[in-house]
Amino acid sequence: MNDAQKTRLLGLVAEAEQPGGSDVLPSFSWPSDDVVAFAATHGLDVAFVNLAMFLAIGDADHWRQLAGNLVPGHGTRRITVGWMDWLWSDPQSGAARLVCDPARRLDGEAVGALHRRDAAGDAVDRGEWRRVRYALSAIPDEGPIAAAAIGVAAAAAWSLDAVPGAAADMILAWKELLFTEIDVALDWDEEKEAASAERRELMLAHAGEVARAADGDGSADLPGQPPSDAYQQAFGQALSQFAAANPSDLDRRNERRQEAYVRMYQLGREALLRQITSAAAPSSAMQAA
Repeated sequence: MNDAQKTRLLGLVAEAEQPGGSDVLPSFSWPSDDVVAFAATHGLDVAFVNLAMFLAIGDADHWRQLAGNLVPGHGTRRITVGWMDWLWSDPQSGAARLVCDPARRLDGEAVGALHRRDAAGDAVDRGEWRRVRYALSAIPDEGPIAAAAIGVAAAAAWSLDAVPGAAADMILAWKELLFTEIDVALDWDEEKEAASAERRELMLAHAGEVARAADGDGSADLPGQPPSDAYQQAFGQALSQFAAANPSDLDRRNERRQEAYVRMYQLGREALLRQITSAAAPSSAMQAA
C-alpha cells in the first residue's frame, strides 16, 4: 500500500459511513474476484482483506480503524500471519492453551512456522502443507474441547496464496471451539437438544399468534409481502415475554453462545488492530504486501 492507495481506501470508508454506502467495502456478498481486485487496487494482501472483511461484518468504523493505522509500505501479509499466530498461541485466548498433549501443540505451532516462512519469502512446497494437515487430522484423546482447538490450527493449514480465506476460516473454527466449551460446561446432550428445540417451537408459535393478532392489515399472511412493523414489534415482544414468563436453564446455552460470539469478534478485532499498530512501530521492518 502506498499513500495514494491509503487515501483512496479512507475515502471509501467515509463513503461507506454515509446512508446507502455500505456496499463500497468488501462484504460476504462480493464475488471472490471482486475481493481480489479490491485488494490489488489498494495495495493490500488478499488474505488480509478477507480477514478484515470477516471481522468487520459490515462495520465501517472497524475499517476506519484498520485503514487509519496502516502504514504505507508495510506488508499486510505478515499482519495477517501475526493475527493467526495470536489466535493459536495467545496465553489468554489462544486455542493452544486447551491442548494438553505437547506433541499436538507442536503440530499446531508447525502451521504458524510455515506461514511465517511463507510471509518472509521462503519457498514452502505443497508437500509441507499436506504433512502438517495430515498430522492435525488425528483426533486427540483429550476430549471434544481439545479436538475443537486442534480444528483451529487445521483451518489455517493452507498456503494463503492458495487459500486466501484461511485466516477467516480460523474464525469459524474458533466459534466452534467456543461453542464446544459451552456445551461441555452445560453437559449438553441430545436430550437437552431435543428439549431446547421443542421449547423454541413453542416460543415461535406463541409469538406468531400474538403478532398476527397485532397485525391489523394481515400482511404477514400475504405471499411475498414482508411483515408489517406492528407484526415484527409484537413478535419480538412476545418472544421476550414468553422467555420471562417461562424461565428455563435451556436458554442459558443460547445466552452464553451469544455472549461468546460478541466477545469473539471483539477480541478478534482488537488483536488485528494490535498487529497493525505493532507493525507500524519504528522498530518494525515490514516488507510491502
